[in-house]
Amino acid sequence: MVVPGRVYRSAQLTGNNYTADTARLIGDDLNDVLRRYHIRTVINLRGGNMANDYYRQEIADCRRYGAVHVDISMSAHHLPPPQSLRQLLAAFDSLPYPILFHCQGGADRSGLVGALYLNIYQGVPLQEALRRELTWRYGHFAFTAAGRMNDFFALYQRTSHGLSLRDWINTVYPNLYPKVSRSAASSN
Repeated sequence: MVVPGRVYRSAQLTGNNYTADTARLIGDDLNDVLRRYHIRTVINLRGGNMANDYYRQEIADCRRYGAVHVDISMSAHHLPPPQSLRQLLAAFDSLPYPILFHCQGGADRSGLVGALYLNIYQGVPLQEALRRELTWRYGHFAFTAAGRMNDFFALYQRTSHGLSLRDWINTVYPNLYPKVSRSAASSN
């Protein structure tokens, strides 16, 4: 839960994987979450592919409960593309609440998005937002390849020159992204 009654985060709650199977066992699968929290929008941070069973099930569950379903593709191992961040901000700006967003494990991409939401929409100072959302308590470890989520915020702090995170995402980051994503790829 990012903001009770308004914004929630999770792992993938459909399909056959550890988190979805566990969620079903304890009564916390997507159907239960949509109903219990009256979710009106689901943001899938994995992107979508109708060839995947979990994805088709997620689409069907959202339709059944009248929730808007949005795919915004991000990777846990790469900096988020500027276009994906713009789509995310547009979703938070215009889609009905309460919103649930998820990635595969609920740790890395969801942590990045949770920290963004808290800072941009709730005014939570960035360090506090990161402490709450991009943390080992959700299964995020900065020393792994998913540390790119932390690198995104470090890049913001180095290059923002006082701009808000939203303004930086919209103006500075699109110009930095090609250079920093290329340099990160060449160092792997």
